[in-house]
Amino acid sequence: MSVGAYILAGLGRILLSLIFIVLGISAIFHWEASEATLASVLSNWELYTGNMEEAGNLFPFLLSSIRVWMVLGVSLQLLGGFLVFCSIRVRLGAFLLLAYLVPATILYHHFWFLDGQAMERSLVLFLKNFSIIGGLAVVLGMGKGVVGDGGASKSGKAADSKTSKR
Repeated sequence: MSVGAYILAGLGRILLSLIFIVLGISAIFHWEASEATLASVLSNWELYTGNMEEAGNLFPFLLSSIRVWMVLGVSLQLLGGFLVFCSIRVRLGAFLLLAYLVPATILYHHFWFLDGQAMERSLVLFLKNFSIIGGLAVVLGMGKGVVGDGGASKSGKAADSKTSKR
């Protein structure tokens, strides 16, 4: 594995994790606004799913415990972001970020309920988040490792298990 590949993989993990760290810190410094945004999103979902029997009391429950969800979300962003950023337990970090990002993407970027420019903007943000989810899936699958030339060394033999599990 070349030094350049390791540097690029490390740089990629840093860049991938930065958005979570920055947004997690921003949520702390703007707690009330972040809480209000989440409450608005959940209220919108409650309106969108009002006639759905399956939704039941889900959104009133979520709204009543908004601080818990905020603390959980910010904790997942910051802990997962710092683990990936610092290359410490990167698979765990990627898992924590996925645990945050998948539901957040569905909740915040519900383009299927919208029309016109709002739908287009939400779809773009949804797809952007799906791209980030793809990057996190790569980190989850590979950890600190880097994809090389199909796992073969210069001698043509397969890479040993120690190097392939980085």
